Amino acid sequence: MRSAAEDVVHRKVMLADDLAMPITEALMDNWIDYEDSDQFMGNRTLRGIYQTGANLITDMRAVLNVSENFYVARPMMELALRLSEDMPDEELLPHDLPAMQGWMWYATPYRQIDVRRKILHDHAIMWSAFGGQVRVFHFTDRTDLGDSVNQVLYGHHGEDMMRQLPMLNLNHVFDMRFGELLPRSITWDTPLPADAVVDAQRTENPDGSHTISWYTDKAINLNEEPRQTRSPMAAFIVTLWRLCQQSLASRLVEDPSRTARRRMGKAHLPVSPITVISLRRVSGQEHGESHVEWQHRWMVRGHWRRQPYRENGETVYRYIYINPYLKGPEDMPLLHRDKVNALVR
Repeated sequence: MRSAAEDVVHRKVMLADDLAMPITEALMDNWIDYEDSDQFMGNRTLRGIYQTGANLITDMRAVLNVSENFYVARPMMELALRLSEDMPDEELLPHDLPAMQGWMWYATPYRQIDVRRKILHDHAIMWSAFGGQVRVFHFTDRTDLGDSVNQVLYGHHGEDMMRQLPMLNLNHVFDMRFGELLPRSITWDTPLPADAVVDAQRTENPDGSHTISWYTDKAINLNEEPRQTRSPMAAFIVTLWRLCQQSLASRLVEDPSRTARRRMGKAHLPVSPITVISLRRVSGQEHGESHVEWQHRWMVRGHWRRQPYRENGETVYRYIYINPYLKGPEDMPLLHRDKVNALVR
């Protein structure tokens, strides 16, 4: 059985194999046409960027060849998802990226309701920084039937036909420019919370087509018109990138096994280590705290705080997340506050 770190390499090799399939170029051409023609997404102009699916494949393969490997454990995914909703809005800087080029596999998919009212699952991202910006590619696993697009494809083509398609499919491509705020998008209430339960049902119509209906236990009103807001997807990714570099994250670097190295060699991928990102246990006091003779202990709530950094010889300020922690001497009583937080469903 593969470890989490080994799975990152396995999926990376899988993507390399997918990009080499003869059918992939036609699929990428169709994907670019669909994305450019969509009434909400036409401003992406992917055809203007890549011209052909072959150009898109060449670009992705080039990034894959130089990308560092990351695996994100479920607790870190859930924390980033929760914190991304209220992450302060500020300009993106190269310092925010854990690597200039990266391949990152999620322990659990990032789930979102897109502007077309479809549930999409992202299992991995790949990114590359160049020319004052970073381009991010999102991928889904075709075997994940919680993804609305996968359900439609299985309904139309059947399992036998699906086996002939790439295992990892491109979901989304977007750019973020350094020195600018995160991109805005037209959306409903996305993403789905980590604990949201989704039930999808497929019914066959008289003409042989299928209609898919899905339900979730979270209050999401899709009858309202979509609104333009900071892209929840971009906010999640940048929040995750920042958390990966903070002290609350545990970063364990592992070397690929002999089997994994052999597979990477066959796929003409350079052998590189895997960084496993998990959530570190919270302990101790806040960094830089002055010594005071406190008479009790109390819980400090988690919060975002502006932190100075040196970048290119200049001091810049970035928001970092401070985990909840106990403050005060360990031998003092814990102060209980009377405030009550009501959880209303």
